[in-house]
Amino acid sequence: MSFSFLSCAHSPRSFPLSTKEVGILKHLASKTTTTDILEYRLTPAQRSTKELLTYLAHSSWRQAELVITGDMSLFADLDAVMQAFDPATFDATIDANWNHVKWLIQWLSDTQLNETVTLFGRFSNTRINFLVEWCFGQLMAYKMQLFLQLKQAGRSELATPNLWMGVDKADQS
Repeated sequence: MSFSFLSCAHSPRSFPLSTKEVGILKHLASKTTTTDILEYRLTPAQRSTKELLTYLAHSSWRQAELVITGDMSLFADLDAVMQAFDPATFDATIDANWNHVKWLIQWLSDTQLNETVTLFGRFSNTRINFLVEWCFGQLMAYKMQLFLQLKQAGRSELATPNLWMGVDKADQS
C-alpha cells in the first residue's frame, strides 16, 4: 500500500498530512482562552478541554512511537506528565513531540513500514497502517471533538475554516 504523504524509500519522508493536522490543532487550541473553556466537558464522563489538549499533546505521539519501536515503557510516566501539563505550552509540546515522531519515521525502510506488528498482544496490522489509521486518524478525530467542544463551550464564532484549514473565517482567502 502506498501513501501519498510518504516520499521515496531512500530519503527522509515528508508528512504534510500530520503537519496540517497539528497546525489545525494548534489553531483550535489557541481558542481555549478562558478557564471556563478549559474546564468545559461535553458530558460529565468526557474529558475536559484541558484534558483533551493534554491527551493530544502527550499521548498521541507516544502511540506513534509505540508502533515504531514497540516500547511500552513510553507510557510509564504518562499520568505524571499529563498532571503537570500547562495548556499554555500546547504548541511547543505538540510540535516537539510530532517532530520526534517524524524523525523516527523518516528513516524507516519500506520493509519496516510494511512489517506486521502486534500491539497490546491482540491488534495486528502493518506499521504504516497503524500509523495512518490509528495515530494520524486519531489526530483528525480528536480535532473534530476539540472543535465541537469549543463551540459548545461558547466559541460560536468558530466555523468550517477553523476546523478544516486552521484559520478564522475572516482570515480565509
